[in-house]
Amino acid sequence: MLEDIKYLIPFIIAVLIVVLYLFFKRSLAVALILMTVIISSTWSIGLMAFLGINLTLVSTVIPVLLIAVGSAYGIHILSHYYDYLNEYQGEISVTEQKELVIKTVDKMGKAVFLAALTTVAGFGSLASSEIVPIKSFGIFTAIGIAAAFIVALFLIPSLLIIIADLKGN
Repeated sequence: MLEDIKYLIPFIIAVLIVVLYLFFKRSLAVALILMTVIISSTWSIGLMAFLGINLTLVSTVIPVLLIAVGSAYGIHILSHYYDYLNEYQGEISVTEQKELVIKTVDKMGKAVFLAALTTVAGFGSLASSEIVPIKSFGIFTAIGIAAAFIVALFLIPSLLIIIADLKGN
């Protein structure tokens, strides 16, 4: 299992990087989305380790699943952000940049929240299973998805604003 994880996760991350770069054509977008999946996977698997819950054949899928599902939230936020940004011709001020970030979060926040909520509920429902590996898989996948949502909706916009401030100074 551990050998599979050593090769599978870097391969999936490499594929994600290539696909995101082909889609966005911006290194910042790739880095922000990658940060989302790395943080959510780290929190989920780290919490398992902290609580002394061993990796099972089922739970080895958690990081891969979080890469697939967790990246979607960041993709939605950044896709709309860059759509709004492309409407501007020429240089954009720091104030306009902040307004774009707020507009993006206002527009996409509810949709991303509802998507995350239904996914968390779906995986969280596995917590009622009598099979312990399935139960832990459901719980920690739900935690990881919730973490991906929090990072995508709060950290990504915050970093976009900080980057705009740094460029403005």
